Amino acid sequence: MGFRLIPIFIKSKALKSDEEILKMVGLPNLEKGKTFDFYDTNKQWDSVFIGTKDICKILCNGELASKAFKDENPFLNFEDTEIASIIWDETSSVYGFSLIKNGKTIRKVLVSDGEFEYDYGEPIPEELEINEDEIFIPEEKEEIIEGEGEEAFQEMMKAEKVCRVADTLAKRYIGAGVVGIQERIELNEYE
Repeated sequence: MGFRLIPIFIKSKALKSDEEILKMVGLPNLEKGKTFDFYDTNKQWDSVFIGTKDICKILCNGELASKAFKDENPFLNFEDTEIASIIWDETSSVYGFSLIKNGKTIRKVLVSDGEFEYDYGEPIPEELEINEDEIFIPEEKEEIIEGEGEEAFQEMMKAEKVCRVADTLAKRYIGAGVVGIQERIELNEYE
């Protein structure tokens, strides 16, 4: 019974209203409903939630989070923004992120059960900061290489980095990882 969180962080100096964001992503007719905590959006794939923390809008919707990985996605129309769509799905072992700056995809990487579905762009600083020795101890590394081979080990290492960054990338926007938020962040449901 793990987390299934699908936040999209939209960082902009000129924050747009919830209604403007909904219009830009193709959902103009939704109306504001109840308020939920960020973690209450867990496993709410089809619902749309929007909130604000500091200079960042937080949008949670599984379909939109998935569209951020496609070549044609609504977030490419956002100017003067940085957008990070994160998929953190412990129930299906799917982890990844799509990073878009000023209408251009910088990096998108998605791992499903250890297999890469997307791997575009150069590693971002959060990926490069991960110490590989902290992921697998030497004995584990040696055992994996002996059993699976060096290439398989490198893919496992890369997949584990993606998983970790899918959590920690949120720190850029709200100061905490997706699964480590300590404060209450309120989002409005739109129906």
